[in-house]
Amino acid sequence: EMEGDRKKMKLRARQSQVISSITELAKTEKRHPGNIIEPFFEKLKDPKRFSVFVEGVDAFANNIIKRAEDKKKEQALGLSPGQDVFTPGVIVEAKGLKGIPELNGKRGEVKCKVQKTGRIGVVFPEPFGEKALKPENLDVVPVEQLQAEQEALAKADTDPDKCW
Repeated sequence: EMEGDRKKMKLRARQSQVISSITELAKTEKRHPGNIIEPFFEKLKDPKRFSVFVEGVDAFANNIIKRAEDKKKEQALGLSPGQDVFTPGVIVEAKGLKGIPELNGKRGEVKCKVQKTGRIGVVFPEPFGEKALKPENLDVVPVEQLQAEQEALAKADTDPDKCW
C-alpha cells in the first residue's frame, strides 16, 4: 500500500487472512494446519461464512490503508515511527467538527495533550481561543507547506507588481 499498489495489497491481505484463519482453526481443532486447509475452504462454500470472511478481509485491508496514510503523513512531517505528531508548536488544521463547524479549516498551534481525555489542546486565533479537540478532527500542516505559504506571502509583500 505504501507503494500505491492497492490491488497487490488487497491480495496480500486476503492471503494473510486465509493463513490466520487456518492457523486459528487448527488451534481450535487441535490439528496440524496442513490438515485444516481443505476443510477450511469447504466451510467457505457456505455463503454466510464466506460473507463473514470477506468482511474480515475488507476490515483488515482498510486498517492497512489507514496505517499507510498515517505513515505517509509521518514521513512527510519528518517524524520517526511512533513519534507523536501532536507535539507542542505543531500547526494543525481543524476538520470534521460538528459542534463548532465554523472552526473547520482554521489553523491553530498545538499546546498540549490532555492526558485524561486524549484530546489535543490547540490555540486558535481569536475569536476561537483554546480548544481541546479529538486527534481525528485535526490534520497536521506539513512544515514544507507552511514554508511555501510564507515564501509566497513574502514575495507578494515585496513584489512591486502586486501592489495596489
